[in-house]
Amino acid sequence: AVNKLREVLRPEGRAALGGDPAGAASVSESEADLDLWDEELEAVAHLREMAAWENEVGKVKAVIDAAEARVAGTATAAQLSAAQQQEVEVEAAEAAAAEATEAQAAEAA
Repeated sequence: AVNKLREVLRPEGRAALGGDPAGAASVSESEADLDLWDEELEAVAHLREMAAWENEVGKVKAVIDAAEARVAGTATAAQLSAAQQQEVEVEAAEAAAAEATEAQAAEAA
């Protein structure tokens, strides 16, 4: 539609429609206005496209953040399990050492 309007507003288009060729200056101004309008429309379209991409990037980032949080939570749970397991092993070793000491004391007595 914009291209069709441009064709009509060009001097050749106006002449074809019976327009005044002396109005070429106003036609040139109209063409400049249309060029500016085209640039503005392209800029708006580009901004909309960028906003859509930013929206998609935001969604992807949220998914990544959630996955990282799950991984961190799992790693923390695994670390806690490993620490708890190590604590149990230390307690078992201490208990075994205490029993051995008691057994040696009983044998010595």
